[in-house]
Amino acid sequence: MTLGVILIAIFGLMAAYLINDAKSNLGAGQALRHQELTIIVLTLAGLAFSALAAYGLLYLFFLRPINSLTKIAGAGTDGNHENEFSPDSDEIGALGKNLADMNNTLRADITKLQELDKQKDEFIKIVSHNLRTPLTIIQSNISFLDNAHLDKNLVKMVKGIEDSARRLSLFSEQMLTITDFESKQGGQLVRQESTLNEILGSLSREYTELATSKGMIFKPQIESGDTKFFTSQYLVAQAVRNILDNAFKFTSEGGMVILSAQLSDKVTIRVSDTGAGISEVELPKLFTKFHRASGTLVYNYEGTGIGLYVTRLIVEQQGGRVYAQSQLGRGSVFTIELPLIKSVTSEVIQ
Repeated sequence: MTLGVILIAIFGLMAAYLINDAKSNLGAGQALRHQELTIIVLTLAGLAFSALAAYGLLYLFFLRPINSLTKIAGAGTDGNHENEFSPDSDEIGALGKNLADMNNTLRADITKLQELDKQKDEFIKIVSHNLRTPLTIIQSNISFLDNAHLDKNLVKMVKGIEDSARRLSLFSEQMLTITDFESKQGGQLVRQESTLNEILGSLSREYTELATSKGMIFKPQIESGDTKFFTSQYLVAQAVRNILDNAFKFTSEGGMVILSAQLSDKVTIRVSDTGAGISEVELPKLFTKFHRASGTLVYNYEGTGIGLYVTRLIVEQQGGRVYAQSQLGRGSVFTIELPLIKSVTSEVIQ
């Protein structure tokens, strides 16, 4: 409607100018000229009103419905499917009705998907929690058998059971972590006072034993191990464990894995190995969910592709970052960097 107002203003100014010009010539007795100017003014005024009427009809029957459709489509793109459309003409009204029906269908589908996703999360939680009890019993009995006097064949079998139980337990914890984080229930981060020795000590002992059994070399190098800082001890240990598991998985007998950690203006934890390495093509995909390097199919390595994804979720939740450097056939270096927090005002950090 703005265009119509502008047209009226333009034609009004033109008419005023012509009328003033006619009045100035009346003294010379040009009555005919006055009539001609009057006809011109009326004609221009008629044109102005015709243009305004045409624009009004165009806006009413075309521009306004199309604008409404555009708004609905834009809202749907942004995820808002609550808009309704009232048709003003048959053709555009039919288009609007189809768009509204599509919006309603999409809204219903999204609701169903959200409910299915919620059920999936609940199922994962139930399965993971129910795995914990039998796994705890299995691991406890294995610890008892470790102290028993068994022949070499039985020791080998027990070690196999122990390794399988440990991997299953880790997988269960990883799935719980993913479910909590993706359902926003991992939004509250509890930090407690810890040290690098407390976080990495048990991991160092566990993987030292694993390295011995696999004929590998494992070197823990922890600096400032007794310096206190605030972090989520359990989650950080889980993040490092995921990286160590990968390092041991892809490093063959006789290879070396180094776990180093230090404090400066930040917490830096690094895992280096002399294993198979990672190609440049695979590096950007490492920390995505369910990603497994294509080469693992050739070497038949076990894994679910969620360990490094869980590590990224944990590290980023604490305001840190994790990244990898690698050369194919020459090993890899994974680095976790976390903010060094010396004190907290509240135990729970949002």
